[in-house]
This record gives sequence, structure tokens and C-alpha cells, in this order.
Amino acid sequence: MAVVTSPTGVFSKAEFDAIVAQGRAGVGPALVKLAGDATTQPCRHRVPISDYYVAAALLAADGRVFIGRNLEIDDLSDSMHAEQSALHHAVSEGARLPVIRVGITKPPCGLCRQILSETHRSQELLVDVEDTDIASTPLPQLLPTAFTPAVVGKHSIGERSQGEALRYGAMTPHPAPVTPLEEATHTACIHRSLSCWMEAPAAVGLELRSGEVVVGVFIESVAHNPTILPATGAANKVLLRGHSLEDVVRAAIAYCPSPRLDHEGSARRLLGKLCPHLTHGATVVIREVKQASARL
Repeated sequence: MAVVTSPTGVFSKAEFDAIVAQGRAGVGPALVKLAGDATTQPCRHRVPISDYYVAAALLAADGRVFIGRNLEIDDLSDSMHAEQSALHHAVSEGARLPVIRVGITKPPCGLCRQILSETHRSQELLVDVEDTDIASTPLPQLLPTAFTPAVVGKHSIGERSQGEALRYGAMTPHPAPVTPLEEATHTACIHRSLSCWMEAPAAVGLELRSGEVVVGVFIESVAHNPTILPATGAANKVLLRGHSLEDVVRAAIAYCPSPRLDHEGSARRLLGKLCPHLTHGATVVIREVKQASARL
């Protein structure tokens, strides 16, 4: 079967249903194939350390499939694994969860099993891994007795309805007009970032030469370590869409200030590594989002 890819890294329900029907092997093998096909586009990965390509294909409850690819930064703690990438891709694009199934090119590491276990109804999530005996395998078999959000009384990723999500106020006043980049970043911070412990949502938006805006969001892990940072997520999505990070011309950061978390400093540090061509002041717009109320 021919290589199948998407220019945006997202397959609609109709597109995926057609791929499943054409392959005649079922949903799991179709996801594994899409993940495998994703590794044939090395320009959409960023792996300067390992030169090792891993990809994942995540099926959300709305029927869409989101591709994820690994991204490496010299500080490995800031890197993003393919499973994290696929989950962030789905959450930041407003996919309806729970995650139904994930196809991966390599067995998931402990961190990725953890972040997947934090999604809504993760006990029903099925995992398929290329060239292994992991096929139609329930996630709890790969991570039994998991440390899930329910253990500490927190909502899982995708469990909250829009009406139950954190609610934050308007941007702080700024003399310049609000641009599409700033608006998209602010909206993602309010509606798509998830912060279970610190109640400090954040988003980073990147504007490309073409005018396209790509946004990454903060997804805080209940176990802390698999937490996804918005600058990493945004850069990963730029690559997922087939662009170069050198195409980024402007960045915006929206966040709820927290005494325990320096979103601005973290975002600036990562943007300095991922998009070093951006000037420090002229292309990065800071927006603080005032917290109005929170319901967790």
C-alpha cells in the first residue's frame, strides 16, 4: 500500500475511514501504518541528538487521527516524544476525547505510558505497536496500577466539558491592536491548556512567513514529568505541518501568572533554542491572562 501522509498531520474521520477500508486490516493496523508512513518524512522530525525517528497516530473520539513525531532539544528534559506530540496535537486542536486508540512505531516508554494513562477513560485505550506483540492491547496491561489523576482527585485530560473548564478573564491592557496571532494564543490559553496542579494555563503561538498561526498549549501532567510545555508543542506542530522553524517570524505567549511557574521565562528559553533567529523584543509579544475563577 502506498505511503499515506497529511499536509497538516491530521486526518478527518472520512479520510481515516477510507484508509481503514482500503487496508482491510482494521483500525489498529491502519494507525500503525499511518505512524510508520510519518517516519518517511524526516524533515517533520527534529532529532539532532539521536537521529532516531519515532511517530504515533492517535484516534480521538471525534474520529479524527492526529500524527505525532518526536522532537529533541539539547536539554533532553524539554524534548517531546511521539506519543506526547500526538496527544498535544489532539488537545491543542480541540479534538473530542477520550483517546480511542494509538498506533506507534516503537514501544512506548514509561513517560508516554504515564501521560496516556492520564487521559479520560484511559482504561479503555488500546495500543498497537509496529512489529511487536503489542496489538489491540489495553493500556492498563502496559502500565498496571497507574498513577492517574483520579488517585489524587484531579480531572483527567479530556474529562472536563467546556463549561467545567478553567475560566480566565481578558488580556491585560496593551496599546497595540490585538493581532490574529495574539488572539489565537490567548484563546488557546483559555480553552485548551490544562493545568491540574498549578492552575496556570499557558499557550505559545508562532506566526509563519505565510501568515499561518500555529499554537501550542501547556498540558500539566499529574505526575509532573511528562508535562508538555507550550513552546515545545508549538514548534512541534510547525514541523508536523511541513514547515521549517526558520519560517517562524513572530511569537506570542499567553499565560496566567503563577508564583510557582515561570511560563514567560520557560517559553523565552525554549524559543531561543528552537527559533534563535527571533529577536528578543521585536517578535515576542507577552500577554498575561488574568484569572477570574477556577473550577477543578
